[in-house]
Amino acid sequence: NRLGLCCDPQEPAPRHEAWKSDVAALIEIWEPIGAEKAQEPSDWRLPLDYVDASDPSERLAEKLARKVRALLAPQSGECVEDGGALRPVEPGDILVLVRKRGPLFEAIIRALKNEHVPVAGADRLNLADHIAVHDLVALGRAALLPQDDLTLAGVLKSPFFGFDDDDLIALAPGRRASLIEALEQSEDARCREAAARLRRLRRDAGAMAPFDFYSSALGTDGGRAQLMARLGGEAEDAIDEFLKLAASFEREQPPSLTAFLAMAESLDLSIKRDMESAGGAVRVMTAHAAKGLEAKIVFLPDTCGASAGKHDPKLYALGEADDAALLWSIGKDSDPIALDQAREAHRRGEREESQRLLYVALTRAEERLYICGAHGVSGRADGCWYDAIRDALEPNCEIVPDPLDATSTILRRGAVPQRFDLARRALRTDAVDIPAFARAKARPEVAPAPPLRPSSALAGADLIAIGADGVAARQGEAERLLHGRLVHALLQHLPACAPDHRQSAARRFLAARGGFLDEDRREALAQSALAVLADPRLAPLFGPDSTPEVDIVATLENGAVVAGRIDRLAETATEALIAEFKTGRPRAKLEDAHLRQLALYRAAIAPLFPGKRIRCFLIYTQNASVLEADESALADALACALT
Repeated sequence: NRLGLCCDPQEPAPRHEAWKSDVAALIEIWEPIGAEKAQEPSDWRLPLDYVDASDPSERLAEKLARKVRALLAPQSGECVEDGGALRPVEPGDILVLVRKRGPLFEAIIRALKNEHVPVAGADRLNLADHIAVHDLVALGRAALLPQDDLTLAGVLKSPFFGFDDDDLIALAPGRRASLIEALEQSEDARCREAAARLRRLRRDAGAMAPFDFYSSALGTDGGRAQLMARLGGEAEDAIDEFLKLAASFEREQPPSLTAFLAMAESLDLSIKRDMESAGGAVRVMTAHAAKGLEAKIVFLPDTCGASAGKHDPKLYALGEADDAALLWSIGKDSDPIALDQAREAHRRGEREESQRLLYVALTRAEERLYICGAHGVSGRADGCWYDAIRDALEPNCEIVPDPLDATSTILRRGAVPQRFDLARRALRTDAVDIPAFARAKARPEVAPAPPLRPSSALAGADLIAIGADGVAARQGEAERLLHGRLVHALLQHLPACAPDHRQSAARRFLAARGGFLDEDRREALAQSALAVLADPRLAPLFGPDSTPEVDIVATLENGAVVAGRIDRLAETATEALIAEFKTGRPRAKLEDAHLRQLALYRAAIAPLFPGKRIRCFLIYTQNASVLEADESALADALACALT
């Protein structure tokens, strides 16, 4: 059948001849696997996507996987030609082609993994839709914010914890606090174990980069095994690609778990693999994607479906011109002749494309081609690939027993190469001895120490003291903190304005962001910020060579890691200046916690400014007071922080 393969159907059909006529080749046509009478599942609790083991696609996938395993068995003697010599069949020699990704595609990958056959996985993987990725993202969200009850409840029901609805109903209703607090206060052993695991995850989320966090959760914590036990072996591909995504994110962005999860949830994470470099694994892919590829052994299991779409479109163009008229089809009985002709042209085009795709699929095989298929209760579709292949090859085939099914036969044409000499598989006599360390059990990996965060040195330094008039004190302090934040924002943005325009810009900003304040208070805040900008000691900090909000991650000489954000950083010819803005109650002198914070920042950036003096300032935004840290005090504070 040359439909779709010739430019002019009236011309003689092109003659196809084998380029290597002296090489042993084999074609096998298996009996298609049909469905028995459909029966509704009796158990209403089964999921909507439940697939019965007797489903034809499942049975075909299992049979194909058993055949692949037999070809790869060490004692099978199966071989292929490679460079004029014979060698054993390897997983990379096998290519499975389907017409489209669907249940059969997934069943084949699943069956191959169940037979422990190395398989490259799907040629295209949509991570955004995979349930394993949803569980991993939710795990990260729960580790960052366990007070989110809905996310935490979803994670508890995921494979990582294995809770069910009854467990949550026993835990959640009637609680007086958040779900995480109810979990920690529960006397149930599973709840206590889950709470302890969540505490570890919270610790790791704050101390580890995204890749390290998920590597620990999937490895040390057993998350990978839990996901695969619940979701099956096909989850492994999604897990591996998710880890690769985390590693690539760290190469391009700061290693923040929050930023990584935001990226993972916002992107279309559809990954196309290069199946040509799949290595020593069986490849499963669509025939369309296999253009340009070849393999020693090819399986075509998706051959019983319709060669064209099941439904005709409703809209047709009358001709191929760009401005051709468009007609809507009401029904074949009511359509005019022109629309009938357009419908027939569309169907012919689809049949031609199907034939071209079949030609691509058949010509991917170098030595062996296995034709098989599965169909529903209604049988094979008219004009399907299976019928086209069988009609063409059956007259020249012999009928032989099916080694995988005693009740069936197969059509075979050609012969396999001579059996590979099993003696040649023996181990080389000059093999080296395996050193003892290769058999030694690896020592447990030690988790890295969490980085020093200078801002955490302030724990307790700016707490609000509450006495008998606690409510009034809190309200007054809240107002001062709010005023301080407004001044902080002014100090961040005003340096970008020309000095002559700063006062008007400050007033406009405070009118927009602090409109709830009276005009006198807004003017006082503007003058406080402008006074800091006018301080000659701080001129470089707000000049053109200064930078606001500088994120840093640095390793100190003793190996300690420092991570944080400097509010303002500037460099001059002889100095580097650091400024930290504080919205808390102003102090007359620098406290120990503030000194430790500035000392850690100073030590972190010191390698960036060799030979330059590094000065550190603390600016209270409530009253725009400025304190400069003494260098000897900073040295003492650093020693204290590192011990």
